Amino acid sequence: RMASRWWWTPIFVLHTLLLIVLAHVRLVVAAFLRPFLHSARERAEELRRRYPELMLQALEALNVPNARVELVVLPSSGVTLETLVAAPRQVPGDPDPPLVVCLHGFPDNWNTWRPLVPALVQEGFRVACPNMRGYGRSSIPTCRKMFHVEYLARDIHDLVHELAPDKKAHIIAHDWGGMVAWFMATYYADDVIRLVVLNGPHPSIYLRLLRTKVEQLLRSWYVFSFCIPWLWENQFTLWPERIVREIQRGAKMTNLDVEFLA
Repeated sequence: RMASRWWWTPIFVLHTLLLIVLAHVRLVVAAFLRPFLHSARERAEELRRRYPELMLQALEALNVPNARVELVVLPSSGVTLETLVAAPRQVPGDPDPPLVVCLHGFPDNWNTWRPLVPALVQEGFRVACPNMRGYGRSSIPTCRKMFHVEYLARDIHDLVHELAPDKKAHIIAHDWGGMVAWFMATYYADDVIRLVVLNGPHPSIYLRLLRTKVEQLLRSWYVFSFCIPWLWENQFTLWPERIVREIQRGAKMTNLDVEFLA
């Protein structure tokens, strides 16, 4: 069994070394081009300044009358999660609607769920779509360890306890949000009524395929590239709109979607 897997280690090492070399080449090129990148930096700064305006436009496009964006402070960690909250209209005496928490992937934000939120509200659910750590106006810890998946899962556990009177919720998740959702369902199973994961395999299955399938290893090249220091931070800082369009190629995104995400 081990003999059938020996080849994936050198492939992984060569693959990672190649990414590191390419990353340094891009950084050297960026250093030479820096004097010409002033307009790109100005555009990125403009998008950051316009974030509140773009958020309100996205909220208006949601077309749910009582939807709002809250800054939810999680008492156990002090982390703040910028969260879209929408609920059906209620009259006094109505029972609390069940909570659905929607977790976005990378690089996304709560706007990912804009087409789904009205349908869930119409079906009688209260919907919460948080920006996870590092996105939008949510907290950005300075220590990289604080972005580990167990901390992200704890954030969603705390969010459910803040927003749901019965401390339970349906969880819908996509991509990296799906990985967080799997961990939450494992560590905090009592919080989860139902779990729906889109495009996010169970962690044990994913890791097994990385070890045993060279095709999966090659298809996951971008995961390893995101671990290269400074590369993607510089890319997103200089050309946020272009990077968003490239990564989200094939998605039906409006200019508002691109600007808000960038």
